[in-house]
Amino acid sequence: MLQYREKQYRIEDVLPGMTLGEDIGHNSGKSILNQGAVLTEKLIQRLENWHIAHVVIREVVEPTKENRSQALEKQKDFKHNYGETVQIIKQIFDSTKACKDIPIKDLRELAQTKVKPFLNESGLLNNLYLIERNDNYLYQHSLDVAIIGGTLANWLALPYQEVEDIILAGLLHDIGKVLVPDEILDKRGRLTPEEMEAVMLHSLYGSKLIKKLKYVSAKVNIAVLQHHERADGSGYPLKATCANIYLPAKVIAIADVYDAITSNRIYQERVSPFEAVATLEDMMGKLDISVCMTFLNNIKECFIGNNVLLSDGRNAKVIYWAKFKHALPIVQTQEGECISLEQEKLSIVDVIH
Repeated sequence: MLQYREKQYRIEDVLPGMTLGEDIGHNSGKSILNQGAVLTEKLIQRLENWHIAHVVIREVVEPTKENRSQALEKQKDFKHNYGETVQIIKQIFDSTKACKDIPIKDLRELAQTKVKPFLNESGLLNNLYLIERNDNYLYQHSLDVAIIGGTLANWLALPYQEVEDIILAGLLHDIGKVLVPDEILDKRGRLTPEEMEAVMLHSLYGSKLIKKLKYVSAKVNIAVLQHHERADGSGYPLKATCANIYLPAKVIAIADVYDAITSNRIYQERVSPFEAVATLEDMMGKLDISVCMTFLNNIKECFIGNNVLLSDGRNAKVIYWAKFKHALPIVQTQEGECISLEQEKLSIVDVIH
């Protein structure tokens, strides 16, 4: 978790990109600017015109050497626990492929003892992005979607049981791919239309496998069946529209898309979380708008404070990211310069460890 402090600055020392730590009001009692506002050159000039001599600025507290060491140790533990969990998922998927039956008891235990604890990790989505990807994409992706889906369910303040169902659905959303031929799943290069149709059957296959299980919520089955449906009816397998897509499926769909585009795959290199946010914003006609906005607003908060590589080669830290559509972050370079990426026509290339 980021730590902040409030510090008073003389107005002449205030720089564009700084964030107000408290409301500023005029003698008349009228509010001029509210806490959390990001200052621009125009706003600073406005404060000077109002004869404001000092302002309180909210700053990110730089971690100490000891805190950095603790953070690195936590990342190491996260990576170890993540790797262990992926191997268990692989065993469950391999068993399902061999027996055509999901070992649901093992999967439930995994969800409770391994997956749910991840949701309490600080810097969770950042740690997920920094995980090294390998040939275990299907199993890593299943874990990621369970974690991201469970996190989004918590952001939506869903009831406990619904969060549990979404975590389980995340683990199972691609289980039907064990029935798709390996030569198609592992193919390097573009799939033929026939091969694509075979892959698209995986949500139906997964639903059929889950229907055989006792004591699994119908919401889990529906989420697996519908996770590729889209609000405008362009998805599959049923071409359902928004009103006919259940909420757990909408949550899994967003988690699925976000993780897919921020992970390296056989046929596609990953993009940064910052590019992924822009992609999801453009997909809001296809993804549920309300659920997607909740995800985007929260994930922007998650990546404030991150060190990033800019398109001009400089390193910087994200200090603000507005919540309106297509907003680009404001960053601070190592030299202390605050930059609006939109104004400077720059972009974030990657997140730095």
